[in-house]
Amino acid sequence: MNDDFSLGCPYSTVLELLLLNNCKPDTIAVIHATCICTEYNQGDEIFHIHTPAQGVHIICHGSIKLTRRVTEFYGRREVTTGGVIGLESLHHHTSYETSARAISNSCVAFIPRDVILRLIENDSAFRINLLFASCSSGYTVEKHGVESGLYHS
Repeated sequence: MNDDFSLGCPYSTVLELLLLNNCKPDTIAVIHATCICTEYNQGDEIFHIHTPAQGVHIICHGSIKLTRRVTEFYGRREVTTGGVIGLESLHHHTSYETSARAISNSCVAFIPRDVILRLIENDSAFRINLLFASCSSGYTVEKHGVESGLYHS
């Protein structure tokens, strides 16, 4: 695990382009100071459904599978480089609504919930970047449980 994003993440360009384009210098400094990049091996769990939601995860490299059981069905979705997961933690939810597991060796950046909320409030460019990134990520399956690949258990 790299504890210092600005010095240690080999995929920092993805995060810079995805979330920090046109952002205020203070926003960039906060992300560099608080973002933690972690490398996961294939099969490693990033988070588990119903565990406390701590923040937002951005896939800097690799592929992550989101799953959620809905009655007797499972919802599945693959999120790849540039995808944002864990967005439900920005709302009033106290736990993740999906499980996330690495499909391949992956690098995932984590930004704590309170940091994201503060930056959304203080930097319109960051808010727009996060909204745009979330439109192409796994939020639908996180929030509603079904988006693609329904199959019987």
